[in-house]
Amino acid sequence: AKRKYNGRKELVHIKDGLTLTLEKLSVLADSLVFTESTSGIATETIMKGTELEENLYQDREKMAAVALEESGGTIEVMGVLSDKLRIAPLPLMARSEEGHLAHRIYEVEPSIHHEEYDPALSDTLPEQQARTKRRTRAASTNQVPDIFLVEVHVMVDEHHYKVFDRREALVTYLALTIALVNMRYEDTSGPNIRFLLTSIQKEEGFAQTFNASDIGWPDKRMYAEANKTYKHLLEKYGRSPADITVAVTGLIFADEYDYFTYDDARVQGQARLGGVCNVNYSMVMVEDVPMSFGIVSRLPHELGHALGAPHDGETYTWNNSLPPRNDCRKDRDYGHFIMHPYEPGNGEFSNCSKEHMTAFISTLSTSCFDLKTKQNCTTEVKKLPGVSTNLTKICKLAHPKFLEWNVVRQDKENCRFECCSRLSLEYEELTCGAEHVLPDGADCGDGKRCVKGRCGYYDEYGAPTTTRQAA
Repeated sequence: AKRKYNGRKELVHIKDGLTLTLEKLSVLADSLVFTESTSGIATETIMKGTELEENLYQDREKMAAVALEESGGTIEVMGVLSDKLRIAPLPLMARSEEGHLAHRIYEVEPSIHHEEYDPALSDTLPEQQARTKRRTRAASTNQVPDIFLVEVHVMVDEHHYKVFDRREALVTYLALTIALVNMRYEDTSGPNIRFLLTSIQKEEGFAQTFNASDIGWPDKRMYAEANKTYKHLLEKYGRSPADITVAVTGLIFADEYDYFTYDDARVQGQARLGGVCNVNYSMVMVEDVPMSFGIVSRLPHELGHALGAPHDGETYTWNNSLPPRNDCRKDRDYGHFIMHPYEPGNGEFSNCSKEHMTAFISTLSTSCFDLKTKQNCTTEVKKLPGVSTNLTKICKLAHPKFLEWNVVRQDKENCRFECCSRLSLEYEELTCGAEHVLPDGADCGDGKRCVKGRCGYYDEYGAPTTTRQAA
């Protein structure tokens, strides 16, 4: 990779036809609180957000977010180049004749299935409906800001954080994740919604686990039971120290049934409708293979629920003065937007979803808009994490019991890939596990990259390019 400067923006050349136009990004509070437990005693470390963000950049057009590290005259790039492309350094590879460090650019795929099971959600709707009139009256006196900075507390379990050897590496990964989520909320208005990472907590044992057959493999593996885990999270951590808590597990969510099948592992996240700033359920949960950035295809959807958006095709009245439009409810053809009930898109919200979020935000008390932490106000960008993602490494983390790890791109156009292995080294036939999502910036073949779940001609920063430029 080569870098040069163009005004306040930085141009980083990854390879022929792939150049990112980077600017600094800002998603961390000035004082980031990092909590971890030692021998049962929780310790808090205050980390300087401005320093942690020094090497983080984004390219909004290309939906890219990357970390740049310069050492000994070479540049290491890690992050998402587009929805499907990732990049990571290969430190054990020899340098080129020009002295450049070798990097691996690889492709990841989004998941087709994104079903959610919210058994407790229906129980909360009458309560929420009863509050509608009171909230409508309160909304008339609210001053909704032009920009709503939603403060986020991230809680990560041991199945996820064990992959990161330093706390700074975990912070970088989560910061790039929030930056990529923000890109998907850029076209919201009234107010414009942005997320600010204010605290991170390493928390063991919040996933309620069970063992069942591995997907595509004869051995058993550990799963997180979706409904039990979410119920436990609400009971123990339901009141967020921020506006919303995001619980991240490195396990696969599933429903525990006597006759377990692949269909029981389709759930990938869970949230309560209108959870932001709620005293009882300001909590969403998602699964993520660490370092895969698969979380980016799930978190915008769950946060959309927390901000008042039901699935496309459904309506909910938050404010009688801002009722949902008549054409939001449809029997078929929801479009391929972020809040699709079964196959959510990765790029943008429908107008109905945006209007639901605006109506919900109008009911919030002014205290929810108050910033609880100091904010770093710079706006600069980096390469998409998928530019440097190692898909084989992701497969090893996701399927540790496989004999080998072959990356199979069955559905490149929709930014998905599978991890496959022979059941025995004497076999020729491959068996494959669950589908995974290609992170933003990952290569999806033919000179294309994934950006917001779409395979197209983008550079490492997510900016659209011509066919020739991207080749």
